[in-house]
Amino acid sequence: MPQFKLKNIEIYSKVEAIQAQMGIIIQSQKLINYINNLDLYSLDVKKIRIDAVKWFCAPNAISPEKLGFLFMEVECINKETGMCLPGMVFLRGDSVAVYIVVEVEGKNYVVLTEQFRVPCGRKILEIPAGMMDGSNNFAGVAMKEITEETGLKAPNIEDLLPLGNAIIPSGGGCDESIELFFWKTSVDKENLEKMKTKNFGAPDENEIIRLLFIPEEEYESKLVSEIGDVKAICAYFRAHSRY
Repeated sequence: MPQFKLKNIEIYSKVEAIQAQMGIIIQSQKLINYINNLDLYSLDVKKIRIDAVKWFCAPNAISPEKLGFLFMEVECINKETGMCLPGMVFLRGDSVAVYIVVEVEGKNYVVLTEQFRVPCGRKILEIPAGMMDGSNNFAGVAMKEITEETGLKAPNIEDLLPLGNAIIPSGGGCDESIELFFWKTSVDKENLEKMKTKNFGAPDENEIIRLLFIPEEEYESKLVSEIGDVKAICAYFRAHSRY
């Protein structure tokens, strides 16, 4: 069985098809970032077993940049207690999300997206968001997601305001951290009405995204009663405490 190492941590798979891809998998930035972020002063990491892999490309075109997700088990021990820790990991990588406020004729609206999320089994209200690419350029990815998901012209980088440290929405099973940004812009009434009727999203990803514009004074009550998106909740309160 082929074996590979990163930072002296053995990485392997019992799945024959994955074994053949392992040389490419260990070059992916997602896996490298995960291993670089391990607290090896506190954790004694023995092995990482990869059980499943999802590529964002055709099977004959795989490359380190096209690695989508890994499902893996990390064999590790807490050095303080000497006890094994639960190590099932869904390796997804980092993401960005943008809390957008648009001003229309002197009135502020928060922009939400609505789309089907298969893991939840239904449509979900969220703020615009997307996965990081291989560039690790958070602001660049944020601007790309703004254009794809809302049709708004992306802002200048200096207009995109960071909202503190990344949030970790599901640390018990997933590595994902989300960088949050705030952006305020303005549109005219005619364009607002057009945006309400259009579909947005990346066509090559089969995204169909509709936009909702929530009056800013109603938004906090909807966060409490209707909106379960952790990105939307955290970004709202951080933005209002900073700007």
